[in-house]
Amino acid sequence: MEEGTPIYGHSRGYRMLSAVALAGALLSIATVINSSRPPLLFGTVALAFGALFFFSWYQAARRSVVMTIGDEGFALCDPAVALGLLRFEDIQEIRIYATLDRPRVAFQIREPGALRCREPLLLRLALCPVWAVRRYQIVLELDRFNDQIMAVKTTALKAGIPVVSELV
Repeated sequence: MEEGTPIYGHSRGYRMLSAVALAGALLSIATVINSSRPPLLFGTVALAFGALFFFSWYQAARRSVVMTIGDEGFALCDPAVALGLLRFEDIQEIRIYATLDRPRVAFQIREPGALRCREPLLLRLALCPVWAVRRYQIVLELDRFNDQIMAVKTTALKAGIPVVSELV
């Protein structure tokens, strides 16, 4: 991991993976119940999806480093948006959403096309609708409100990036 200030949160990528794994497990179980064939294949698939669901749910509940603040920018470490270093000059604006459960930080990107080229092709195709809905914002869910939000705000203001706070 890079040197800098670690920012902790909960991985939204593992949460999405757990939802997909749960859907796969339920579909496999429904196929086993409605199929006249021996349930060995679909039963094994259901067990594999079930194990993937529990693993990803455990990882989503764990507190981990989702971002590191460095001298050149923000290094994104969340598996959902593992894009590497997001330089200060690439960020147009930072929005902080103060919610009751966990705060969220959204980075508005100047050149979203160049940033999306860093993703693998399959991930880029799968996340195309998500990027369009989010209007090309990278959203991270943080763990605590006070000190981590202040670290992001202070760093952004020193770099000349506008910061907007919204109460949701």
